Amino acid sequence: MPPTLLRGHWRQDLLPMNTIHHPLPIRQQRSAWSDLLHDVHLFQDSGGRPYACVPCDDHSEVHTVQGAGVRKWLQHRYFSLSGGALNNRELEDAVNTLSARAMYEGREEQVSCRVARRGLCAFLDIGDSAWQTVEISEKGWRTVAQPSDVRLVRPSGALSLPQPVREPNAELRLQRLFRLSDDQLRVIVTWMVLAMHCVGPYPILYLCGEGASLLAELIRSVVDPHAIPVRAVPQNERDLRIAAFHGWLVILSIQKILTWLANGLCNLYSGAALGTREMYEDTEEVVLGGPRPVILVGADRILMRRDLLDLMLTVELPARSALDRKSDAEMREEMKNLCGSIFGYLLSALSAVLAISDYREPVLPRLAEFGALGARLELVLWPAGSFASAYITGRTANAPIIRPLLDYARATGEWSGSATDLLNLVSGHAVPEELESNAWPEDPAQFGKQLRSAGPVLDELGLTIKLARENGGKRDRIVMLSDVG
Repeated sequence: MPPTLLRGHWRQDLLPMNTIHHPLPIRQQRSAWSDLLHDVHLFQDSGGRPYACVPCDDHSEVHTVQGAGVRKWLQHRYFSLSGGALNNRELEDAVNTLSARAMYEGREEQVSCRVARRGLCAFLDIGDSAWQTVEISEKGWRTVAQPSDVRLVRPSGALSLPQPVREPNAELRLQRLFRLSDDQLRVIVTWMVLAMHCVGPYPILYLCGEGASLLAELIRSVVDPHAIPVRAVPQNERDLRIAAFHGWLVILSIQKILTWLANGLCNLYSGAALGTREMYEDTEEVVLGGPRPVILVGADRILMRRDLLDLMLTVELPARSALDRKSDAEMREEMKNLCGSIFGYLLSALSAVLAISDYREPVLPRLAEFGALGARLELVLWPAGSFASAYITGRTANAPIIRPLLDYARATGEWSGSATDLLNLVSGHAVPEELESNAWPEDPAQFGKQLRSAGPVLDELGLTIKLARENGGKRDRIVMLSDVG
């Protein structure tokens, strides 16, 4: 018999005031709620948001106190003990009690969504009804109950991760399905492992070309399944940050990059917090922060702003021939059969990386966390020097002028002249696919604009560009190339 039942009847001292015939004093009402909620663990995150870890059958669940999850749990507990239901006032009293205890008695704890880190171990919320997690350590990976010191909250719309399968060479099936080059495959694998590793900041991954949205869906299914796999661009940065707060991956379908969107994406990369007015309040503020892995999806390659390009990796999928093209239904069926194998492959790769303890990373690139992880993955998965090639491919794919410009600079050394002359010379080092790209500059003015945008990437790859004008801007722009490493 549950301790809250007495001879088959609901104990009077455990009921809220308006559910019994004789109202209880305020002190006894508070005691009643304390008894009802005695096994709920309450805490708050770094932003002061109250959370509750509530017992459910043979497991525990973490919910925001003001969310629907806690309200459903309160109704279920009340019904299981009394056979009745809380009215709105009683429910709000219980939620307010939990909020007060969490904010004034609960300690601050780290709250994560889908992925969490504790020491060298990573934990992934499986998304099942038992709230189990996948624990990844240097010893391997396994399914465990959510540890007591790991607070993984599950937003609405979150779906279950696939069942991991240990299949040799699973990544080759992914490569064949989307016709990826070796470099592109290594960029995608490294990015997914970094997203599961929960060590940010995370480079912005830009997927474009035929099948880009399907590849984004597959990455979503393996790392952070959600009822909305790819989102449209929101109205403003506030909506963007709210979407990021209620999930782990942020995947957006884009046609162009607006100024506010570029700023918002850079803030998601760095984890810079956004303060916004709390609903129905004039002076209270809600703070939304923390880095998130972001994927941008476009049908065609879009030239990015200088600050955004500096944080980006680009994978452009090749066009399929008519004989090789598959319907979306056929692709999704193959993706469904592949997800478990890719998930198992990524788990094993991350475990192997965690087992490397005596390795010192080489000189780190601009995207330092991505570069450090890729160098370690190379030790266990790929031939020596292959990740450096993949990194350069990912960094230069957005602007088609970068690769032929590097080739020309390596062959020539320092050079100076007009943008018109340099564009003609660089065009001689470009392959037909680059010249035919819609992103190839049509005139010297566009060429100069692309040089400005690609400046940080070119600097990282050992090429310095200086732009100037002579005679007060009356002559053509002068371009000088310094030594290339």
